[in-house]
Amino acid sequence: MDENRLQGQSEIMLLVKKDCSMLVYSVGKTGTTSILKSVLGFNPPPFADASLYLNLDYVGVGEGSARIILEHFDLIDKDDHDYIDQYDALKRLIEKGAKPHFVIRDPWQRYVSGVKEVLLDLLEPLYGNENGIKLNELVLQQSLKCEDLLNRFIYLTEYDAINLSKYNYKYLKSYAINDNYHTRNWLKEISHYSNKVIIKSKDINRFTQEIGFTPVEFQNTTDRNFKNHLSEIIKNLNLYYVLEEYLSHEILEYNRLPDKYTSS
Repeated sequence: MDENRLQGQSEIMLLVKKDCSMLVYSVGKTGTTSILKSVLGFNPPPFADASLYLNLDYVGVGEGSARIILEHFDLIDKDDHDYIDQYDALKRLIEKGAKPHFVIRDPWQRYVSGVKEVLLDLLEPLYGNENGIKLNELVLQQSLKCEDLLNRFIYLTEYDAINLSKYNYKYLKSYAINDNYHTRNWLKEISHYSNKVIIKSKDINRFTQEIGFTPVEFQNTTDRNFKNHLSEIIKNLNLYYVLEEYLSHEILEYNRLPDKYTSS
């Protein structure tokens, strides 16, 4: 496992070709950092300046406002603020004619990686830049402590999620761990687009080459042994049955989506 969390990592991504013929969108823990670095040559800051994209064929953002993208396409509304949600921008760009490409990942694998990011955030106030080292110790050597930490965090952040009823979720209690953009369900938000192209995260390099760029090495990867241990910790949580049911809806959507490289 990497000992220090990457700075400026991209956990949400909206990347658009400047002729507005296509866009690529994804959320946390799907390989977005790698695509941005491959296509743009850098990780965009949260509030990027237009000058960064002058000599590029694409404009894009990672974790941050989509305003710079909408400004390029003259799609700013009079009521927009400096921060514009990427999903809201996505809808405007699709209306303008951009063909949506969505990068998705196996929901359970993404969830485990997302929980790692949540834990890193929880530990950062206590351990600073050594939070990665401490998390490595917790997961691999002190798993019961790690379970206790997650159990307490989940218990303290319970709330009534009435909105889940319209999607036929069994449990209408939810927890902050499921609202974080690293872990939250999101595939239902994009599954209705009829002209969508789905790229699974394992095919990112292939897709990157198809659009004319050399793939960079995958960013912010996690050791397999660490992931296996963390996976077991999550399955031992007191409220795992609620998390499992929540994730089952995402798995259902994932299995329904037609993958660009394996669908006929």
